[in-house]
Amino acid sequence: MAYSKLFSSLVHSSLWGEQDHVRLLFITLLAVADRDGHCWGSRSGFERLAMLDPDAHYERDAWTVLMSPDKDSSDRLRNPDNEGRRIREIPGGFEIINYAYYRSLRNDDDRKEQNREAQRRHRAKNKPKSPAVSPGQPPSAHAEAEAEAKKKKRQNGAASPAPQSVEDWLKQLQADPAYCRLNVKLLYSKMINWCKIRSKEPTKRRFINWLNKEDQPMTLAATARTITKAQPPGWHEWLRKSYPEAKERNFWKVPQSVQDEFRKA
Repeated sequence: MAYSKLFSSLVHSSLWGEQDHVRLLFITLLAVADRDGHCWGSRSGFERLAMLDPDAHYERDAWTVLMSPDKDSSDRLRNPDNEGRRIREIPGGFEIINYAYYRSLRNDDDRKEQNREAQRRHRAKNKPKSPAVSPGQPPSAHAEAEAEAKKKKRQNGAASPAPQSVEDWLKQLQADPAYCRLNVKLLYSKMINWCKIRSKEPTKRRFINWLNKEDQPMTLAATARTITKAQPPGWHEWLRKSYPEAKERNFWKVPQSVQDEFRKA
């Protein structure tokens, strides 16, 4: 049985700003997808699974939104050819386009957790045992020297270095090339509020994980690399004839249903 992990980046994505029925349908598709991101079934069947009201008149059709380009999607940077689309229709059902990418992230997390657990067991198994001292047996010279060194250290009272302030730590992270394109202070404030609501400890390790999961913003240079597809032959003539009042002339930006209608014509 396959399962899909919901990453926290979902609530920071442009999809999370869509209407409830769009988000609910997408999460339902995630829940039923197989290990390859395929969801087998019909539109009406998935709408029943998502418990969408069949009599409701939504402002935007959920299927059209999920299969249409999204200029605000961070996935455009990873795969420009998909133009931010979330799903595509395939024979017998639908495919979640970026499923393989997020599945690889989930597998990496699982492997890291398994490695940590294996290292913990190894350290526990190979932990050196303290030598047993029989009652009345005098301590060894090494033990005496170690005790004397600890005693002198306490007497000298060597001052430990002052702990690094949160402000200095955030500045250090902001200067790090891995996070220099992120607003580190703003994200730290978000993490603090998130921890307050959930009664979690806002540790440095938790914040580093938070930064690592944050999507990097797209740059102009990356956007410029997006390949513009040519319009299919006969597209403009067909569009003027079938939809004379249409304002959008780019084939790749019209709803999927219109693209399908043109291909069948």
